[in-house]
Amino acid sequence: ARVALLPRTGDLTKLRWLEVEPCQVFRTANAYELDDGSVVVDAVVYRRVFDRSRQGLETSQTRLERWLLDPERGHVERKAFSDCKQEFPRFDERRATQPYRYAYTIGIDVEQIGPQPLYRHDLETGRVSRHDFGPHHVPSEAVFVPRKADGAEDDGWLISYVYDMEADRSAVVIVNAQDLGGDPQAVVELPVRVPLGFHGNWIPDAV
Repeated sequence: ARVALLPRTGDLTKLRWLEVEPCQVFRTANAYELDDGSVVVDAVVYRRVFDRSRQGLETSQTRLERWLLDPERGHVERKAFSDCKQEFPRFDERRATQPYRYAYTIGIDVEQIGPQPLYRHDLETGRVSRHDFGPHHVPSEAVFVPRKADGAEDDGWLISYVYDMEADRSAVVIVNAQDLGGDPQAVVELPVRVPLGFHGNWIPDAV
């Protein structure tokens, strides 16, 4: 397996291939460049796919990792942050392409659908916090919304569609990003089921 690294202002002559131990990445959190030209990438990594599950997602083998891409040596240094079964990494998008501290993921287990938590990863201390939505509740991707434009990186809310398997319907659940162990800030009941895994980004027509 290899990773292709292309400078944003470069052409194919500046493309660099970096060897990495075989694995699978569907989604990344943030990424940013260091002063020495190396690149940090945080991602949910699968050791294997299509090994046991027909869906291909071997969630018993996922973990949140940090990759340090060194284009000069053609090397990828990998560091594990968390071995939780998890997916759909998000972060405060105001920090996109910049160093940051917090990443958020949700629990996922395609081999046994059931209640799953929301995780907050402190990438400086390694501490993992979690919010449990209830005994029959499965969340989708959690999006971070800052409380104010110039607020602290974790000062805001995490918003997720949460499916109640017993009631067969969903709700929008809003959690305080600084207090995952606390009660939700708000719950907006929906009259329908939002499919598990629904996720995406809203992009303005003009910035």
